Amino acid sequence: MLKENFRKKISDKIIFYLERKEGSIFKDMPLEELLIWNLLSKPVPKDTKDIQECHNQIVWIRRITPCLLKKHREYKRKLGSYLGGYTDLIAMTYARLEHICKLYDEVDLPMKEFIQVAGLNEGDVKTFFNKYFYGIHKGMSNYMSYLNDGIESERTKYNEGFKWNRNGMPLFDLTTSFLIDYVIPKYKEQVGEKQYYDEFSNLFDNQLPMYTLKEDENGNKTLEQYYPRPKLIKGGK
Repeated sequence: MLKENFRKKISDKIIFYLERKEGSIFKDMPLEELLIWNLLSKPVPKDTKDIQECHNQIVWIRRITPCLLKKHREYKRKLGSYLGGYTDLIAMTYARLEHICKLYDEVDLPMKEFIQVAGLNEGDVKTFFNKYFYGIHKGMSNYMSYLNDGIESERTKYNEGFKWNRNGMPLFDLTTSFLIDYVIPKYKEQVGEKQYYDEFSNLFDNQLPMYTLKEDENGNKTLEQYYPRPKLIKGGK
């Protein structure tokens, strides 16, 4: 009962704040979704003077991402479509994270401070740099590159792939979902299926390894190598 009263107080407070800005569309929305909108309604940190606000928003991005991605998966299963629904919210959240990471680079944020803000384990971070990190991604900030490559937690050998520990990797999951659920479908829509699959097939001509990310019912993620050469298949009536 106390927990429900607490949730209601938080919900009422967020709804009051949001409705002053956005209108009365939040009254029946679950608390978890209200928290997503609450973050995205906040001003984006402008410059390096707002580093403390960057820290605050990184913490909230970590908290809301599991709910955001869960809602997106439910929507995708229901409609069988990647675009629409929660993909724009994923893109907005990713853009905010990317902007914050650029500000971190500008102030040369110490790694120890980032470890605290992102809820990382210092020993796992050392393992990450020793085993899994191959360099800064072109056109991407240092900290964004670390997140894209999975700095959040230790990975251990699991069958033919890797298994992530139970702490989860919400920021990595966000970057992965942004690529798979937003960037790739948008590009496919832009250039057309034939060009998209032709370019995708060329990756195999260049002998680049391909992997697929799988998740079981317990939330354990594994990377598995993908062997078959993809072909464009035209659907019939």
